[in-house]
Order: sequence, then C-alpha cells, then structure tokens
Amino acid sequence: MYDAFPGEPRDGKPRDAPRLAWLLLDHNGRSLAGYGNDLSVPVESLSEALPLDADLGLLGSEVSVRDVARLAGAHERAENSAGEGRGDRGAGSTHARVLSGRTSAGSDRRVQLVAHADGFSDSEFAEAFAALAATLLVGSTGPVDGGEAGDDSPGSAVRCDASSLPRAAIYALAPDGRALAAHRARERFYAASTIKLSIALAVLTAVDRGTIRLNDPLTSRDRFPSRGRDGGEFSLAGAEVDADFPAAGEQVTVRECLSRMIEFSSNEASNVLVGQIGFASIAEKLASLGLKDTQLTRLIGDAAAKEIGFTHETTAADLALLLARIVDGSVLRPSTTRTLLDMLRAQRFPAITQGLKAPADSGSKSGWDDGIRNDVAWFERAGRPPGANILAVGTEGFEPRAAVETIRAIARAVEFIAG
Repeated sequence: MYDAFPGEPRDGKPRDAPRLAWLLLDHNGRSLAGYGNDLSVPVESLSEALPLDADLGLLGSEVSVRDVARLAGAHERAENSAGEGRGDRGAGSTHARVLSGRTSAGSDRRVQLVAHADGFSDSEFAEAFAALAATLLVGSTGPVDGGEAGDDSPGSAVRCDASSLPRAAIYALAPDGRALAAHRARERFYAASTIKLSIALAVLTAVDRGTIRLNDPLTSRDRFPSRGRDGGEFSLAGAEVDADFPAAGEQVTVRECLSRMIEFSSNEASNVLVGQIGFASIAEKLASLGLKDTQLTRLIGDAAAKEIGFTHETTAADLALLLARIVDGSVLRPSTTRTLLDMLRAQRFPAITQGLKAPADSGSKSGWDDGIRNDVAWFERAGRPPGANILAVGTEGFEPRAAVETIRAIARAVEFIAG
C-alpha cells in the first residue's frame, strides 16, 4: 500500500492535475513506446503547438498525443531534422512538441518523439521534454551532464543558480553498469530525503563491522544538537515531524530506526541514527565509493546550520551509482543487503516505480522539500535476464504534481530503452 507522494492528490488524478504524455514512433508511424497516452485536451487550446499548416478540422473537440503525432509527423521539415525541434509553441498551460532523431534503445532506428502536456508551465514542459529527449534519442544529452550516456564515471559536479530552474537531473544504469541515459547528471541539487540512503549504508556498514547491532536499543529524542553558529538544540516542526515515531526518552532499536527512516522517511529516525554513528563515518563511506559530490553536513531540520552553509546535497550520478553498489551486493554483506533492499521495497512514497509498466522487482528512496521532488530506484523487468536497472531523478523548481508526473514519464522512457 503506497501513500500519495507529497504534493499530489490521494484519490487519483483529477482533471486539473498536471499531465504529461509522450509517444515514440518509428519511421512508419508505428508506436514503439509511450506514457500517458490517454491524455487529451481541448483542440483549440493546442492550435499554436501543432504544425502551422495542420488541418484542425481532422480532429474532434479534443486532441491526444496520437493526434499530435499524426498531424506533426506528416509535416517534417528541415528544422525538425535530427537534433533540432519545432520549439515550444504551447498556448497557456497546454503544450506539444515533436523531435526527430535516432533511438537510444539499442538500435539505429530513425524515430520521432512526440510529447504533449497539460497543466505545465512553459519552462516546466521545456525541461521535461529536454529530459525525455536526452533519454530516448541519441545525441540529445542535456546540459551539464558531464558526458554522453555510456560514460559512467562520476565526473565533476556543477553548481547551478536559480536561472537554470526548473531542472530535472537524470542518471540511469543498465545491469552491467553501462550508463543508459544522462541529463544534468553531475549538477548538484538538494538531496532531501534521498540522503537517507547514505545514512542507511553507513549504519549497515557499522553493523557488518560489528560496532553496532540491528537490535541495539537507542533512545528516541525530539531535540537535536545544531551545527548553527550559536550551537544549542533544534526541534522538528510541522510536516517534518514523524508523529508515529516513539516519544522522546523511549527505546527504539537500530532496525526500527532504519525501517522508519526508509519506509516512512522519518526525520527523527534519521537524526537518531546520525547521532549514533556520526557524520564522519558517513563521509568516510561515501569517499570509499568515490561519491565525492554527495554530502551530509547537518542533521535534517537544522535550519540554523543550513543558513551558514551546512547541507545535504548530491547528484543524479552519485545517487544512481550509490544504489547500484547496494543492489549488486558489493558494499554490504548478503544479510544486510537483503535487509536494506526489503526496506526499499516497502517505502511508501515511490514515484519512479509508479511510471513503470510491471517490474518483476523494484524498490526506491524518494525525497521532497519546497520545490524539490527526487527519487532513486532499481527495477528488474519481467521476462528479462536477472539484473537491476538503476534510475535516479532529481527535480527542482517544478510545481509538485508536475514534478512527480515528470519523474514517472522519465521512468517509463528509461524502462523502454533498458530493453
């Protein structure tokens, strides 16, 4: 049973929720893959997004992504050759865009990517389309990605300012470790609760070393030491609080803290665990894996420390590489690997896995804050040889529901190119 991802409705998608659809067509117009193709919007709101000489009389009162593909595909021009697009001609919050190129799905086929959105801003749709193109088309890698898909080295991270928002960062890995897709993969972004994957790894490393045990008791608390200029303590408030975490002073085991941190994204559990193992052990573990662009330098909710530069940040490349090492069993013993994977399977706020068709196995850790929606997941495909595909997506500057819809659409694209 999954809870709604924060920022989206709990009872399905209402008519006015942001929607994103995409379709990949071969040169004969046959559909190869798609997402959200039940989306339709009033045709008059899309007239400026369709080719200038399209015959709108061929359509009914509403238009779908297939209609856009049918009309736009018949009007390919020089400006829509591989690597170039028609541009975003959306009217209001409704958009469509067409781009031709060659598929990145393991064969050199000429294809056409058609995307269609409702309830997205101009800039949100432009970034979502760029991310989809970087995933599905050869040679459409996004800005500041530090290398083409196929270059799986961590690279050098880049900091971005507000002028680059909204942005969606992607890094995807095949079971053999090859990079499948990259878009802004080495841009640093606020990790939010995806940083809890690093905490879990450091805690379970300590368990493997015998310095702590999963059944060791810890003391719950609701006030934590601050790294702010004046020191002192801070407490969590509002949506930061896990109301079901044991009350301050009560006993809670390491295992219970881990489970609550991963499954329910409990901030109290995270801070109790960091207090037990220390920031240095987390930094040491990340450094040993070469993940130099992931940092945890303050407790979650420590606003005073955040004001003077303490943070938790990462990149899509680091997140994907971290989860890949966990899933392949190379960083933890088999028993602790199983423990963490079972917790990731149970987490209540997935986004990536809800965009997939029918994974044989999957798990993830998401994170969110104001203007931030992130997720990192692994998935195995039914009927395919054993092996996990990895996908990390970080978004910033999107409306929350548009961010979640973008993550799910990207997930379906990665599932397709994974084969």
